[in-house]
Amino acid sequence: MSGSIKQDSNEALVLGALRDHKAPLGAYELLGRLKSSGIKAPPQIYRALERLVNQGLVHRLESLNAFIACNQRVANSGNHTCTFTICSDCKSVAELSDRSMERQLKRLERTQNFNISSATIELHGHCHSCKSV
Repeated sequence: MSGSIKQDSNEALVLGALRDHKAPLGAYELLGRLKSSGIKAPPQIYRALERLVNQGLVHRLESLNAFIACNQRVANSGNHTCTFTICSDCKSVAELSDRSMERQLKRLERTQNFNISSATIELHGHCHSCKSV
């Protein structure tokens, strides 16, 4: 039981760090931020991240090899299609909610007889601030 309590506190620490930072962080960046809170080893970070991703509270951005707290998820709402814009210059990331994209993916599931377990779409380009420079 004490292991479960420790795991839950690691998850809370990792999720809190991601929410406070509001930008993607790599596992080792998280470790550096949380060492003073008692997380001392990469496996602790990776286990907490895996559970948070499975719960839909955190997303992994494959192209950045980083994680970001979900800002679209409503408690117990389940998975949703994740779409992110990622600025190639300033590295800002925004999570978008687009119901039409979700409908298109549902249609794809039906027409292809394929069950999508997760979908993350990463759009790379230039944000408004960087585009106008």
